[in-house]
This record gives sequence, C-alpha cells and structure tokens, in this order.
Amino acid sequence: MIDESTQPIEAGGTNRRKAKRGFVMSRYMSTREAAEYLRISTRTLQRYAREGRLSRIRLSKQKILYIRAEVEELVERNTYRI
Repeated sequence: MIDESTQPIEAGGTNRRKAKRGFVMSRYMSTREAAEYLRISTRTLQRYAREGRLSRIRLSKQKILYIRAEVEELVERNTYRI
C-alpha cells in the first residue's frame, strides 16, 4: 500500500470535498490555515511538526502543507469535555 502523504497533490480539485455552506475543503491545510484552526502561532505549529505531533508535506522551502485530518485529530486529542 502506498502512503497517501507521499502522493502528489493533483490539480483540478480531485483531492477536495464539499464542506458545510458550499465551501470546498482540501485534504491539506497551509501553515497559516492550520495555525488559525488550532489558534496557535505558526512558530508553535512548526514546533509541533518538529516534535512529531503533526506530519507535514514540504512542497518547497517555503510551501508546507499539513494533513487536515491530523490537525483535526490533534484538536480532538487535546480537547477536554467538562
């Protein structure tokens, strides 16, 4: 089985799905999007990736993507219900 994180991201929206209210949601998030979603700074997000809390896909030196499902899972793991 091929690891999905090593597959190229195809143009044309083949890796996209419909979200609520008509928005198109990608399976990947940019550094800024992931940091905003988690409500942390981009430096903290980069530290999480270095520590192994999140996987990242480096497209170039400046373009890094995070897997949306892993970001959402990080929120679930660190959310406490009262």
